[in-house]
Amino acid sequence: MSNKPTAFGLSMGMKETELDIAEVLDGGFCVLNSVPNPHTKFTNYYGVVSDNYGLTKIMAVNSEITTNSYGNEIMFEFGNLAEKLVKNMVAVSFLII
Repeated sequence: MSNKPTAFGLSMGMKETELDIAEVLDGGFCVLNSVPNPHTKFTNYYGVVSDNYGLTKIMAVNSEITTNSYGNEIMFEFGNLAEKLVKNMVAVSFLII
């Protein structure tokens, strides 16, 4: 078993053949069928795979979050997820639309 940090059971550097890929698009962008350790808050997973470096980016997309005008629920969810991922030493960035 690898000691590499993981997010959703995926490790940076994984080869395309190690991933459950539904479709590969331009630039190595991949739509994933599934991940080994899915999170209940996320509905879709994507990755970027390089021929030289393997998996370089993991993206998880969640369903809509109902929130108040201050966005309290989003901030709460962000804090919970970021804390868990940082504990695993995974770089975290979020895009909230």
